[in-house]
Formats: sequence, C-alpha cells, structure tokens
Amino acid sequence: MRNVPILVTLVAAAVLVVSGYAGKAVADDSVILDHVVGLAYSGAIMADKPVVFVFRFDIESGNVVAGTLGYTIYSPDSAQWVGTSISDIRLSQFWDLGVPENNTNVDGISPDTVSIGGFSLAKPGIPVGYDSTLYQVSLTIPLTEAGKTICIDSCIYVTGSPTSWGTSTAPLVYPAWGGPYCFEGVPCCTGIRGNINLTGGIDISDLNFIVKYLFRDGPSSPCVEEANVDGEGMAPVNIADLTYLVNYLFKAGPQPVACP
Repeated sequence: MRNVPILVTLVAAAVLVVSGYAGKAVADDSVILDHVVGLAYSGAIMADKPVVFVFRFDIESGNVVAGTLGYTIYSPDSAQWVGTSISDIRLSQFWDLGVPENNTNVDGISPDTVSIGGFSLAKPGIPVGYDSTLYQVSLTIPLTEAGKTICIDSCIYVTGSPTSWGTSTAPLVYPAWGGPYCFEGVPCCTGIRGNINLTGGIDISDLNFIVKYLFRDGPSSPCVEEANVDGEGMAPVNIADLTYLVNYLFKAGPQPVACP
C-alpha cells in the first residue's frame, strides 16, 4: 500500500492533461498565501519557532475538481532550516480520491521541495468563491540562522507539471501566484522585552494584550520571551509582568529587562 499516494498523485496529474487541452492562465483564479503563523515584526519570521505558510484559493472559473500544487523553499544567503513539510487542512473535504502529501526533498539545505495534489471522483470539488484555507507548508529556522532569508515559491509538481488545477469548466488552469515571498528570520525577542504583540514597539497595545490574556481568555503572545517582561526565568506570563509593564509605561519605572 506504500505506492497508493504515488498512484493518486499520478492520476491527479493525468486528470489535468488527459484531454490534451493546452491549459490557460485564468486571471480570476489564483493561489493565495493567506497568512503566516510565526510572523515577528516588519514582516520578518521568528527563528527557533514553528513557521507555517497557510494557503487558500481564489476561484472564479468553476469548481476545482483536481489540482497539482508544488512549492520550493530556498535561501538567497544560504540559510538552513529544519522540519519542512506540507499538509492538508481542508482539501480532503472536496477531493475524495486521496490527497497525497509529497515531501520529496526536505533536508533543510536550499532548496527544499514539497507538493500536494488530488482529485475528486464523486464530490463536486472546491466551489467557486470558497475562501477558507486549504493546506499549509511548515518549517523552523534555527536561532543560529537568524539574520538570513528564506523564500517560498511555486514550483514544478512531483509529476513534472507546473502548479495547476482542473475546474468544472476548464480541464487545465494555471492559477495566478503572487510569489516568491521572502522573509528574514529574526529572534522573536530583540532589544528589551515587552513587545508582547510583536508590532515593533512597546506601548499601550502591549498592555492591552497582556490584560486580555490574563483576564479575558485572550491569545498568548507568540513570543514567550517578550511577554516575560520582568525576566523571571521562563515562568508563564503573570500579574507581576503586567505590573512591571504598567510601572514602565505610566510611572517612570525601570525598563523591561534585556532579551535573552
């Protein structure tokens, strides 16, 4: 059964080309990098934290019934990373005959290549206008690689075809893609602590963030080191950190301690 994902992959690609249709770019169809989990400030990504690139489709030409989607991760300045993988979020809800995840070259030395694909036999496919996220690519940049850049771009699928999909109205579509997207890896905590929401400065928005976390079931800071304002070990954020930040912002108290 180990060959089943490969078989599904090949069939998915065949679905897109069996008609002999030459394919076309559809201006209104596109693959979109919806968001990045692990962003720091100014568009950088956090080193030593999981980073997840999350994708969705913008579909106008017809329900997407098959797709082959490939990505390359590379570095223009020889950064290295670990843990590269691609994984399904919702594709399998629409493509019922398998969604193989192909992590074919993932040693963290530029470039890595991952791909995902599949097709629908009985289900109607991904509908026009569907805007929820569908799949993701994950990796981690070691802290030793901070200051270097990684990029993610569309690439040739494992079967040798470019990123493409088939819809209910067009057998082969090459969707638009806005990449490559490049990000510098940075330590999540730089300078002094207190930039809890990672907007690049320490202000009342950080205070509001910690209040919501402590008392209103708000989200935790993506960078524990920034939220540990008083620098007391790696203890969870607590009232002492809130008090420290209030004193700093409004009572001329000492500035937060330096980042580790």
